[in-house]
Amino acid sequence: MLESSEKTSVNSHKTDRRSYLKLASSSIVAGTMLGGAASTATGSPESNGSTRTMTTDSFQFDRVYDVVSDLGMDPTGAKPIDDILDANIQSNTKLEFPRGEYRVTDFTFDFGNGLHDFGMVGVESDATIVLDTTDDVTGNPGAVWLSLGGADSYNLRYEGLTHDVGSAPEAPKMQLVVDDGLLVRDVLHRGSHDGSQGPFLFGVRTASGTGLVENLRAPDGAPDGSGAVGLFVEMNTTGELEFRNCHLAGFPNNGLYQSSKSTGTVHVVGGEYRNNNIANVRLAGSGSEVRDCCVTVDTSHSDDSFPTNMRGIWLFAPDATVEACDVSFTAETVSDGAIVVAGSGTQEIRDTRIRVDTDDTAAMYAVPPETTPAPVSCTNVQVTGSADHTESGYSGSAALRVYGRPNSEFDSCCVKQTGTDRDGILLQYSEDSRVSKCSFDVTGDAVVLDNSADVVRRNNTTCMASCSAPSCSSSE
Repeated sequence: MLESSEKTSVNSHKTDRRSYLKLASSSIVAGTMLGGAASTATGSPESNGSTRTMTTDSFQFDRVYDVVSDLGMDPTGAKPIDDILDANIQSNTKLEFPRGEYRVTDFTFDFGNGLHDFGMVGVESDATIVLDTTDDVTGNPGAVWLSLGGADSYNLRYEGLTHDVGSAPEAPKMQLVVDDGLLVRDVLHRGSHDGSQGPFLFGVRTASGTGLVENLRAPDGAPDGSGAVGLFVEMNTTGELEFRNCHLAGFPNNGLYQSSKSTGTVHVVGGEYRNNNIANVRLAGSGSEVRDCCVTVDTSHSDDSFPTNMRGIWLFAPDATVEACDVSFTAETVSDGAIVVAGSGTQEIRDTRIRVDTDDTAAMYAVPPETTPAPVSCTNVQVTGSADHTESGYSGSAALRVYGRPNSEFDSCCVKQTGTDRDGILLQYSEDSRVSKCSFDVTGDAVVLDNSADVVRRNNTTCMASCSAPSCSSSE
């Protein structure tokens, strides 16, 4: 869907429960109806210079409660926990969940009240939140079961919990938004999320604020036609967010999505993004990056009411980077490209392996930018695959395509294409670019120039290229 369809997804002011429920069923849905290499791509981010850290030492908990023995929550799932949870969402409070099933049937929120140093933590394995919200909560699109934070909120922690998509008529999402200090770790969302909003929304609203989301997994996706986004970066995010070793698969309306209205820097480090329609990962904030990730499209989406365009990585961000990723496209589907570059500034793709067997699909397509300069720099990008070029014209004709981006550079890249009529690099309206020390073994031409003057081609080879293919595979 289009960016113009987005609305603010969470209220920035204090609100009562009735007005918030109205918001949850109307404007929230508009806010997320969107849309539209190293030896391994899943190595430890700490070994690659990750400097964004968020630890439990940052939190001050004056009250720590066992939710069963201290607060009386039912761990069998027979009785809802909503009233007890709502009564104990307080600053400087940590709620510890032992093993059990904790059923939620209502909408719990504390938004715009300056909540800080609050945590919900599973302290034993199999601490499970059963999402069983009732009709009056989920009667309209935009169902939410938990909404915390907002203005003046900081230090929210959510960790070690499993979500079980229950029998709710529309599966609800959770949203955590802070000014600073977001920590989400070791969360499993289990079951197909049959809800229009998707399961997660996170945001950091101050430029100096930071957040970490680590080991969050939603491998079961959502049904085609639901419009669900796997993980939405709240559009008022201006701070820095890192998503480390996360897994999102099978969502029809983007996997990890950052709105173009969000200016925050997002780091996607490690993890797997598989078979998400529109984009597996979409970034918009300046300086954002995708690093050490496994991105795979081996199953297509099919929905007459929702467009299919399965991009791997979609960069709207200025000065963005893709590094040490494995990207594999083998499905029979429609796609602009395994990596699509749409942002301005310098876009860097390096040490990345791409396989494309999907016909008429580029391994990397840099579309005309909104502003210039916007050169693309590809270093040690390895492209393999058997995709055919079946259409007339330039669409899908080349593995690496750049349009309207002068001064782009390809250095030490390798392109091997065995499909029919596939070129190596296509430069369109990209004068003063450079192709150097690259190897080609293609069925078409190694380098094609379209209205691109003064392109330097130096020390390239066009015979028997040996390119590295992606090696990552599903861990689920």
